[in-house]
Amino acid sequence: MKKRWYAIGAAVLLAITAAVVGWLNINRHYNDNNPLCHIPSSAAIVLKINGINAYKQTVATTEYSSYYSNLFFADVVSSVINNAITAIDSIARSEYIYNRTVYISYHAQPTDTVGKTLLVFPLENYLDGTTIIDAVEQAAALSTTRLSLDGHNVLSADLHSLHFYLTINNECLFATDDAELLRSVLLKNQPVLADDQCFGTLERTTSPSVPLSVFVNVASMDSLAIFDPITRTMSAWGNWLELDMDISSQMINANGFLISGKPTIFTVMAQHKPSAFGIDNMIPSSAQLFYAVAASKRGSADEQYVHQLQIDGRWDGYQRQCLDVKNAVGIDVESEMAKVFEGEMALFAFNESIGKDGEVCLVVNEKNGTISQGELNNIISKLRNKPAPQEADVVSPIPSISIPIYEAFPDTANMFFLTDIYGYVPHKYYLRYENTLMFADTLSVLKQTLTERLQNRTYANDANFRSFRNNFSSENISFIYCSSKAMRSITANIDTTTSVDYLNAISDFYGFGMQLSNLSDLPYLTASALYEPNKSNVLPSAWQCQIDTVIVGQPWAVINHNTRETEYLVQDANNKIHLINSAGLVLWSRKIDGRILGNVTQIDYYCNGKLQYLFATPESVHLIDRNGNDTAHFPIHLKHSATGGVTYLDYGNPQEFRLFVPCDNKQTMLFDKNCKPVEGWEMKPTEGKVSKHIDHWVTNGKDYLIHSDDYKTYITDRRGNERLPIKPLAANSQSKTYLVRANTPQSAFVTSTANGELATIDVASATVSYTHIDSISDVSHHTMLKSASNDTLIFVDKGHIIITDDYGKVKNIRLLKLSSADMINLVCNNMIAIWDKTDQLAYLFTSNGDLVAGFPTPAKGRFVVTKQGGTIHLVVADGNILTDYLK
Repeated sequence: MKKRWYAIGAAVLLAITAAVVGWLNINRHYNDNNPLCHIPSSAAIVLKINGINAYKQTVATTEYSSYYSNLFFADVVSSVINNAITAIDSIARSEYIYNRTVYISYHAQPTDTVGKTLLVFPLENYLDGTTIIDAVEQAAALSTTRLSLDGHNVLSADLHSLHFYLTINNECLFATDDAELLRSVLLKNQPVLADDQCFGTLERTTSPSVPLSVFVNVASMDSLAIFDPITRTMSAWGNWLELDMDISSQMINANGFLISGKPTIFTVMAQHKPSAFGIDNMIPSSAQLFYAVAASKRGSADEQYVHQLQIDGRWDGYQRQCLDVKNAVGIDVESEMAKVFEGEMALFAFNESIGKDGEVCLVVNEKNGTISQGELNNIISKLRNKPAPQEADVVSPIPSISIPIYEAFPDTANMFFLTDIYGYVPHKYYLRYENTLMFADTLSVLKQTLTERLQNRTYANDANFRSFRNNFSSENISFIYCSSKAMRSITANIDTTTSVDYLNAISDFYGFGMQLSNLSDLPYLTASALYEPNKSNVLPSAWQCQIDTVIVGQPWAVINHNTRETEYLVQDANNKIHLINSAGLVLWSRKIDGRILGNVTQIDYYCNGKLQYLFATPESVHLIDRNGNDTAHFPIHLKHSATGGVTYLDYGNPQEFRLFVPCDNKQTMLFDKNCKPVEGWEMKPTEGKVSKHIDHWVTNGKDYLIHSDDYKTYITDRRGNERLPIKPLAANSQSKTYLVRANTPQSAFVTSTANGELATIDVASATVSYTHIDSISDVSHHTMLKSASNDTLIFVDKGHIIITDDYGKVKNIRLLKLSSADMINLVCNNMIAIWDKTDQLAYLFTSNGDLVAGFPTPAKGRFVVTKQGGTIHLVVADGNILTDYLK
């Protein structure tokens, strides 16, 4: 009996012991649960999330969810980060998993559009893993299956429209959307990240205080098709890039290291000593993007650079090229050019292209520009085989300052290391200002660069950019900046299917920057983006000009016949007119005898290429030269007050032009070049007051002059005799009369009537037909325009832009919500400019009715729109201040 009890006791004790041992085993704390021992080193991207809960709270912050949801959960980026969040949400069915670290890696094949996802959770013990597996199985309910994969117990589950395979092995929990990837991880038939020395070095630099660290396998990024073509560039940077991400309501910051097993252009540059960032004082604030570099050694004097060429197999060819040039011109061009370009440089573009076809300039900031220019001229004279410098032009941006522009390198010049850094270097012309050399392929780019520098319109003087720069180190090796406008354009060009939400989210940022420096002999990268959704309400201005008193009417854009630059003529309440140059400086002011009526027209009175300003006041017709002096026999003093502006016609012979002036005696006066009334002008008085310019058209070999008053439209020949006897037609006061279908049997004149109809005057029959334009909602305040590039007509009122063909058939309609439409004009390249005086907003539309990016924008007064060097200038009159805003 005792033996039986002993046996029972022993069995119970054994069972208890086994239970205790088993319990202790499944609760045993794991000491070797490093996920890096299991993640294949072929991963294209690895995310290390330090506390899932903290990370999710960060990205879900409502303060900036608008830009985060649009920018990060769209298009290319969504396939990485959005999938990661969805995967975590799918697996983490309770708070139990949210306070731990997870590694998410993406693995791609060349044909993949989206990488295969692998999540690895380090486990505390075996029970920890089974608890997660059980929670997932309960959440997925009937959609789960238990299966065996190479002897491992795997849970197959459908979660949140994603399918996952989960298993526990080697003290980690694995979850993936691809069974073959899981098989590879379990069999360990690929090298792992723990054995990757480059990755291990970077992993030790991560900060545990940031919610997200991103590792990019730049050496193999070209295998991830979703990032092409960006990845083709990144794959040449090095091996691994690590960035600690810090996301807030206003900023996205990333800081980290780049490491490489061989020299690349990045690692070569990172060997140089960082210097203080000062070249921004030479970069115009109207530039859309720039790439600044500061380094000490260049070319073959740089051992790292030589080593890179040797590794890439380019050193022998490089040497041969340098030797060929030396034999041809007799000097070591590479060494001499290294002296000139030793210092801080920046390549920038006024448009969105920094390549050969862009409006690009290279500025070089030298310690001693005089010595550099002498060496530069010596090189140029050898390469061009003629004495240097050869003057190409002169730029005079402001009075008393003239800077010569010289011919620079021929197209065959060897620009050696610069093409490695920049890809393309402008080289045809250069100028020197103070200790800076400027290179460009066009004279206009050099002139614009120097002008903005002299006006202190540079990034160094831009308060917004200085604030943005505070997110970076004061010293660097290179710095890249891209405006949101340029980034939007570049993104749209890379992927034409990019969503509008994504592009709009980009537009809400001030700009994007990336800095390269070095730390502990490693390339150190800092990237930042500043979220500023209200920035469109604060326009960058090129200049402001203050005159004596309030500006009346709108500014007029005029051309400087010497430099071909745009200048501005304005009139104030004291009847003074002022000429303001492209730098915002008043060149002269003079008082005239009344308000300017209609437009200011530039004509070449002497036919010598010099332009004068023609306009009428109620009392006189003036022709003033660009120095502010009267021309020839002008002004013409009128016997009867003018009711409209002066119209200039030369009938094809500028030596014998004619000036038409409608007057308050209901007669139109006609003057010749000598300011004398033209004999034989026989037009009868009109029934009402003519306040519009006279329209002149030629079709089928005949001239037609069109006058309009409030009651009738008059069509005459050159002598004022009635040419088309039409029935009374009251044209809309805001619309001109246009010729359509010129030089055909169907030639006709079109205008809009006071009741919003399209009136068509057939030239052959002199009959008038009317077409009702249904969508015009405010017939008393509308304007009809005609596109200069085609025969489309444009009707504009407060509620619509209506595009029709020349017969009035509607082709397109755009809805507007204007409080008023006080100024409607066609401006540069057929764009439609509208001023809403009530809301003080300026609108700009294409000829198809599409709103131009950056509009509407504040405008407290009337304005003029010009386009210079790819940049839209909105010149607004506000009180006694004229401001040139850049768009």
